Formats: sequence, C-alpha cells, structure tokens
Amino acid sequence: DATNSFCKGLAYSTYNNNHLLNVRASNMSVFKDEPNHFVNWLASTNKEFSKDDFVPRKVYADYVTQTLENLEEENEFISLQKITSEVTAILKTEQGFVINSIETIEVKKVVLALGNFLPAHPAKTELSYTNSKFYLRNAFSNSLAKTIENAHHLTIVGSGLTMLDTLRSLHLFN
Repeated sequence: DATNSFCKGLAYSTYNNNHLLNVRASNMSVFKDEPNHFVNWLASTNKEFSKDDFVPRKVYADYVTQTLENLEEENEFISLQKITSEVTAILKTEQGFVINSIETIEVKKVVLALGNFLPAHPAKTELSYTNSKFYLRNAFSNSLAKTIENAHHLTIVGSGLTMLDTLRSLHLFN
C-alpha cells in the first residue's frame, strides 16, 4: 500500500466522523460466522453505538485494523509483511510469482485485495478540467475544505452516499 493506509483504503481513510457506513453496524462483521463481531467490538471499546447505528467509517477502519492485528498476534500461521510502496508488476514464474515494488519478492500465490478505486472522471472527450486545482476526484480528500474555501458556487456530481458525505463535510466547514 503506497499510502500506508493498511486496512483502510479509499472508503475508510476519511478524516471526518460524519462520513458514515451505508450499512447498520449489525451487518458489518468481518467474519461471516460471527455476525456480532463488530457490534461486540464496539461495546468492548466503549464506543457508544448500537447494532442499529450507521457508524462512522473512521471507526470501522479502527475495527478492521485492530482485527487484523489481533489475528496476526493470535494465529501462528498468519505472518504479514507490510510494504509501503506501489506494486509495479506481478510476473508469473514456474515456481509462483515475482512481485516488483521497492524490492522484488518471490511468492507462491497472489491475492489481489485492492478495494475501491477513485471514481472515474465523467464521460467526456476533453479532460483538461482534471488538471485544475479546483477539481476534486476524491470526495474524502483532506484538502476538500481548503480547496473550496472561498468558492461561491460549487457543483457536486453524484447522488449517492458519497454525495451526502460531501454535503456533511461542507456543512461542517460552513
């Protein structure tokens, strides 16, 4: 992970507690066979949320991070090497794969767990607007408030949860 945001990715590395999950806490366990795992974690960490709440994404990121750390500590068969770098190539070999990054790593198997990507630019033949400092592709960017600080007019393209999260952020920034 080149951004060093292990377990968070785009959706959960938000800085804003008003960015909420779009699913109730009772449906967000990382374990299929332990449906109350997330709700129990909330209770054990003194988070004041119920199973019916839409919890902040930031809190969920903490849960996923702590769950991974616990699995690594408790299970001798789990060993992680976290590398803060971008993978530049994955090559198939007779023995498995070679992953090129800041170093070359030989592995037997590869799982691509890439999460969500930034949204595509609106379909258009001319994309010069994407180079503007006033164009934000990532609605969860920490620079959102600074970028639009003196804007009198703002257009948000979208109609789902990300649009609502953006409106919540803008409301907080006045």
